[in-house]
Amino acid sequence: MLTGACSNLTTLLFARGILGITKAPCWPGAAKITAPWFPKKERALATGFWDAASKWGPAIAPPILVAIIVPFGWRALFFIAGGIGLIFLVLFIFAYHQPEKHPTLSKEELDYTKEGGCTAEKLGNSEVTISWGGLFKYK
Repeated sequence: MLTGACSNLTTLLFARGILGITKAPCWPGAAKITAPWFPKKERALATGFWDAASKWGPAIAPPILVAIIVPFGWRALFFIAGGIGLIFLVLFIFAYHQPEKHPTLSKEELDYTKEGGCTAEKLGNSEVTISWGGLFKYK
């Protein structure tokens, strides 16, 4: 949304920089959300779906974006797309639950999602600690 409000190169670079910083955690976040909801044997397929969606979006979006730009202008495109993103964020915050805390998930479904040993608690509490410098030793 900030991009639509830009009036010069400095503000545009700032807005795009903020966009890059805030997009960076999308894939690790999606993986962390996916892991406790799918047993290990299905996790790759689930990950493949959201990864494929990230490729299909740019393929499908151009005609939709042009349909917004022509009547409303390029700035409105960023405001509308950003607004849709904010609506999605609010819906996600209220609708998403960890499997262990989901109000309608049956015990059988919960047990099925835990196949492979992944729970939200295990994802956040790893016994292995690696320093930031140590991360650069791995490909």
